[in-house]
Amino acid sequence: MEATLEEIARYIDGCKTAAISGHVNADGDSVGSVLALTSCLRSLGIQATPLLADDATVPDKYAGFEGYGDFVFSGRYEATPDVFISVDTSTEERMGHSLPVMRRSPKSVSIDHHKDSAVSAELTHVEADAASACMLVWELAKVLCDAPSAEVASACYAGTLTDTGMFQFQNCDARCMQAVGEFVDAGANPYEIATDVYQSKAIGLIKLEGRVAERLALTPRGAIAYSWVAKADFDELGVTKSESEGLVDIVRSAKGIEIGILMRDEGGIIRCNIRSKKHLDVSVIAKRFGGGGHVAASGFSLSGELSELLPRIVEVLVEIEEQIASGAYGSEFDTRGLAGA
Repeated sequence: MEATLEEIARYIDGCKTAAISGHVNADGDSVGSVLALTSCLRSLGIQATPLLADDATVPDKYAGFEGYGDFVFSGRYEATPDVFISVDTSTEERMGHSLPVMRRSPKSVSIDHHKDSAVSAELTHVEADAASACMLVWELAKVLCDAPSAEVASACYAGTLTDTGMFQFQNCDARCMQAVGEFVDAGANPYEIATDVYQSKAIGLIKLEGRVAERLALTPRGAIAYSWVAKADFDELGVTKSESEGLVDIVRSAKGIEIGILMRDEGGIIRCNIRSKKHLDVSVIAKRFGGGGHVAASGFSLSGELSELLPRIVEVLVEIEEQIASGAYGSEFDTRGLAGA
């Protein structure tokens, strides 16, 4: 049932334990939303546990945020909380190992900003025009706590910073900037957060960025830029997949393009991140491959080997480019024969 944030606050009232989870392959908005809500609930005396939907490592660029060291892999979380809260997660497939936790919890809530959000929590709150899930968590925190702490504000700032591409994406509007102002007024430090998140990279990651740039290629008309990262790159350079969250922005930065795509080989699974440079809705592409996301940022996954899938994905990209040129973008394109499509 769709609910207001005030209704969700009343629904949570009286709960003594809570579990909060984002999506698999957690990004900054997912991590920030979980940590911000965990901190807020703990300030109310609720025993809140931040969960990871998959058995991955949260990048240490978020280590300075309150609660970072308390993450628990949901596959090893055996408790039954009074309330389970899903944040920044559009489908139950994206909930990973947190889905069983939601199903066994007597109360459940989903807070999201994806336009096709479909998590079957008892109460849901979706605002697709919000630039980040953290903005919605902040609004809930203001209802719950009246004056949310600097720790809550800092986590919300970090999540919004990353989900807007450092305030460069199309979703960065007046509402977003107003929320950012509130985060800063509440104690978030823009310089420190930006330094932690974007200016404290491991040497291996910087080298991996170089490989992404070196491999960057364009479709024939120059409308789509793409690049790729092999599993061997991760292994050689000691970079975890969670650390590679922002690599697609290197591809997106190419001059004159409409769409940027990065393919990451994670050993039998190819994860494709898509970014729109201007106005095109890249969720159209993601959905055709069984994925999803936002207008400006989406993704999908395919099963198979990169060496086999890469040339076939490029064929589809060329077809999409022709649709862009002819004004027919958004119509069907042929993904037959691609595993996982």
